[in-house]
Amino acid sequence: MEHSAFYQITMAKRKRAESSSKAPLSAFAARQLNLEQNTTKEKKKRGNKNELPNEGTEQPLETMELTSAPLEDHSSSKQASFQVLVPGIDRSGKTGIDQPPPHEGGVDVPTMPSSVQVTLNKPSVADESSPSPLSASPSLVEADAESRSNTPSSSFNTSLQKEDLRYPYTHLTETNSVRVKDALFVGLHSGEKLAMVGTYLFACARGGFSLFGASYACRPKNERGQIWHSLNVPLMYPTPIFVSENISNTSVTFNSVESTDSSSSTGHPATESVESTSISDFENALGVNVDSLLPSFETVLVFKMNDIGISKIPRVSPFAKRLFNMPSLLENASSLSSSFEIIPDSWKTFADSMLSTYASSMHTPPKLLICGPKGAGKSTCCRYLTNRLVNCTDYVAFLDIDPGQPEVVPFGHISLYFLNSPLQGPAFCRLLSNVRSFRIHIGESTPQRDPTHYLASTFRLFSEYQKFNFERELEGKPPVSLIINCPGWMKGGGAELLFGLVNQISPTEVVYLSRSYSRSNQVDKKSIYQHKEGIPEFLLQATHFKFSQLESSWQYLPDPNAHRISSADNRKLGLLSYLHFDIEHNVWDFTRSLAVRQPLATSFSGPQHGIDAVNIIGEPLNLMDISKAINGTLLALCAYEVSNEKEWNDNQIVETPEGIPVLVNDGLPLDPANAQCFGLVLLRSIDLVKKEFHFVGPINLDLLADAYSKGMKIVLERGRLELPLSTMLDRRLVVLPELPYLERNFASIAAGSQRRRIRRNIVRRGGLTG
Repeated sequence: MEHSAFYQITMAKRKRAESSSKAPLSAFAARQLNLEQNTTKEKKKRGNKNELPNEGTEQPLETMELTSAPLEDHSSSKQASFQVLVPGIDRSGKTGIDQPPPHEGGVDVPTMPSSVQVTLNKPSVADESSPSPLSASPSLVEADAESRSNTPSSSFNTSLQKEDLRYPYTHLTETNSVRVKDALFVGLHSGEKLAMVGTYLFACARGGFSLFGASYACRPKNERGQIWHSLNVPLMYPTPIFVSENISNTSVTFNSVESTDSSSSTGHPATESVESTSISDFENALGVNVDSLLPSFETVLVFKMNDIGISKIPRVSPFAKRLFNMPSLLENASSLSSSFEIIPDSWKTFADSMLSTYASSMHTPPKLLICGPKGAGKSTCCRYLTNRLVNCTDYVAFLDIDPGQPEVVPFGHISLYFLNSPLQGPAFCRLLSNVRSFRIHIGESTPQRDPTHYLASTFRLFSEYQKFNFERELEGKPPVSLIINCPGWMKGGGAELLFGLVNQISPTEVVYLSRSYSRSNQVDKKSIYQHKEGIPEFLLQATHFKFSQLESSWQYLPDPNAHRISSADNRKLGLLSYLHFDIEHNVWDFTRSLAVRQPLATSFSGPQHGIDAVNIIGEPLNLMDISKAINGTLLALCAYEVSNEKEWNDNQIVETPEGIPVLVNDGLPLDPANAQCFGLVLLRSIDLVKKEFHFVGPINLDLLADAYSKGMKIVLERGRLELPLSTMLDRRLVVLPELPYLERNFASIAAGSQRRRIRRNIVRRGGLTG
């Protein structure tokens, strides 16, 4: 049989390759090969030691069961042993009771109960059928630490996890969970932990538990009140952990106090309307006695799915698809989440000391100022301390002066909130109740451009805090505590800002969160923030307040660099969440883009005008360019108090050729002593015929009516906040509508409009030698 020429040439090349000597490996390849061989040998040695126990030692129960299994069961065990476990994906395909796969390498888990998983009444809560590799057992964590220690290039440190295993190990089984209609009951023994992801409501049906510093306890059956609490927990963020506690150890029973001052809200999205109810009403609705469910558990939690639209945020932001990529909106987080909310021991010790110090004297509440470099966990620490204080008082003042990473969205503002409920979950999917609040528009994500206005705005918010305490003193009530969340600008001008804040506010305690601070048994770990940090000298030498240095929470994460949402993405998520909130129905609406949503219309000219002026922060512009500068941008809806009406109209207001009133302010922001902000709006269009502004945004119209009644001026202020492109485009439309300032015809691009490319491989002129 004759072969083709191509076949003969191929066989000839193969023979020459087999007969020739192999090319020598490079030094790097040789080291990598040697390293892999050594690692494989070490794994085999550890596997042989685990598989062949000594004769004098007692064999664990699970190992004995595996060795005594019939021969016909080995095929299923072998098939399960080669199953790839991917967090969040159930590949078993079973409905009902699933057994966990055998442990590879002979690693047994004597401390864990049977990890039997149960799927109850689909479609309902789909619990994981296989335990997470991270939270399976302490032995797996130690084995992973040993394998990583053999790799020189790894900086992973598991000393914290090995010393104190903080990850939740509770899986939903037939013995600790039961479903009744749309409610899922989960029982926990004292000290057990549970983590759930999704968007859901939770309540305490028996006993008590804590959630990131906040304590919850079961109400009496016939006592009416708010028993359901909303929680939205996406992936890619640390998952909160429910920790069962004895009712005697719980400091207080959490009660949600409803606000009676509706006029003081800033128009932030309100919480979902949960009707006042009781445990008895809940039992009648389900037709079951709660006491008869899971009687052997000290604590019983109840969960219900609560889809209020936040899970559909990927429709307007494609990078957010990973946040709610889960089978249902109520899932056990043990095999889905990559990190959990860990509370460092130093935080607990500091909070206990603070509460014990000020418990005896309620008339001298603590004023805590939390500072530190970027990425140290200041906002997380503020949330934890706020939740601890909410347990003991009816209100806690939260002064958020970090315009770049605020705990109350959106960014570009600093705000003062009087909270009566805990802060749970990420900021972009958190709903606050209608409590008294005050907000000032900064127009920047950092105070570096205008520190003078930033300090003046902060002092105005602090004066509102003092005013609130004065009102409580007249009513015979004790003053409220204050927690201040500072920005991460700590060097140069940032240190000077902090010095001015400390001198003006006079806090009782200053907390510095350090990335380099660690316990004595922990080696330093690398993070995405590598630059050197230094504590300002005036903090160390001050005597009029107590200074404390606490550790950062990122040190407790398995990998500080993995699964971290950047600051820019956090700001984008917060802005999208804010703009797409439906304040009328108290839900998020991501089904429609902002370009097709029905706007609010208000006139800027005539006797019945709604907008008194437009103010632009930055360089002064030509009056002919004002309409183009504000159309299709983010504007802050502010109320400004004037002392002289005639002076306002004669000396401070000019009109553009279109008739738009402009405030002559030399590019400066509104004076914070007389201004407050109601929220952000998107100016979608300007109707020059009717002299109207059309804007969209979650604005409380009652606040505007109250400002009009007080004779305040309504001003639209343009800052330097960027508008994400996804807020205007709807990618699901086949034919995109024509929108201003958006170009899709890439065939005709003007010169100089493309992105600038910088070449770094060109030698400078000074480096050339003749």
